[in-house]
Amino acid sequence: MPILKVKQAVKKDPGQQVPFALSTPIRHLAMIMDGNGRWAKQRGLDRSEGHKEGIHRVNDIIEESIRLGIQVLSVYAFSTENWSRPKREIDFLFSNLEIYLKKERKRLDEKKVRVIVSGNVTALPNSLKNAIEEIIIRSAHYTQFTLNVCLNYGGQDEIVMAAKQMAKDFQRNQKDPESITKVDFESYLYTKGLPAIDLMIRTSGEFRISNFLIYQLAYAEMVFTPVYWPDFTVKEFHQCLQQYQQRQRRFGGV
Repeated sequence: MPILKVKQAVKKDPGQQVPFALSTPIRHLAMIMDGNGRWAKQRGLDRSEGHKEGIHRVNDIIEESIRLGIQVLSVYAFSTENWSRPKREIDFLFSNLEIYLKKERKRLDEKKVRVIVSGNVTALPNSLKNAIEEIIIRSAHYTQFTLNVCLNYGGQDEIVMAAKQMAKDFQRNQKDPESITKVDFESYLYTKGLPAIDLMIRTSGEFRISNFLIYQLAYAEMVFTPVYWPDFTVKEFHQCLQQYQQRQRRFGGV
């Protein structure tokens, strides 16, 4: 008589959690990393301490975005309006970004992160421009994940710049302006070649987009969280993503 082998059920460890996964794919995620200064003020610290702490969150979100299969992460690092801030804070922001780009080169290489920059970099300090150029060239061959750093960026300025350049090219090539298509215009934007934004997350409880990728956000879903950026953990990130997954994207349809 044959012996029947019965497989015993494998008991799951009640403490073991299933890793968070996206049920709705995200190709392009945009983030307004707001609240660094207020986070520091609440703790009686200088605003620069908030910016320092915020850098750690950037690494966390990059790593989790890669794990989740997100293709592009666009982050608002410095806007055209941020020049109105105190010079000391601006200098610190630029210095901190330069240090980050140099210090994290190895980590970004290991993760195969392609770095690009959206914005007018000509007004930036030379040392920062050099660091940007170096990491862009160094990472250009990576295709798995793109970190788009929006630096000295303004959405309205980008649209005006694109319109001017396109008008010059069409005039020079004697093209009919009536032939201009959406695809033509998008090829003049900083984000040319990137997929449309699926989701934009803003931290700190503010409910506005602050001139951030205003053309690209046309059909993006938006999630606003009251959490300050330095407190924006991977768990908070997952909660925002869960909100997105509950949305029904119709793109103007029924």
